[in-house]
Amino acid sequence: MKKQNVNKKSKEALREFKQDQELRNHNSLVIAFNRLVNNEPINVKKGTRLTVVSVAKEAGVSRSTVYLHIDIIEKISAYKANPSGSDFKRNKSIRDAAVAKKEKIKGFVDQLKIDKHNLAQENFKLTLELKEANDRISELRKNRGVLKVVPISSTDTI
Repeated sequence: MKKQNVNKKSKEALREFKQDQELRNHNSLVIAFNRLVNNEPINVKKGTRLTVVSVAKEAGVSRSTVYLHIDIIEKISAYKANPSGSDFKRNKSIRDAAVAKKEKIKGFVDQLKIDKHNLAQENFKLTLELKEANDRISELRKNRGVLKVVPISSTDTI
């Protein structure tokens, strides 16, 4: 069996298809979520509870696909936390969760910057130590050549 080479255009076409598929899935999930919240489902029974599985069935995708779209999971969680609340409250809850997530990520980034700075300082110190060690080795090698070696004969006494 001959191995087929996938050319650049084929790879680009596959990449574009995947991106389009992800966008279609996301749009389907948003529409399904809204239909379930408004109790106007098409693919599941009216009155079905809002869950990951029900949103997936309504959108016509697998449950695992829903988990690839974090914003949909957050919307479901926010709705479950306050099902009788207004859309404004739910949206505020979703925005608050997004802000909290951004703050957490910002904290991670800040800590990484501090760690990077500390590592750069340590690297600089180690580089200086290495240079000093190499200079000392060079000095010792030079001195080794300066030392006079005197052979000891068997008649010499110590």
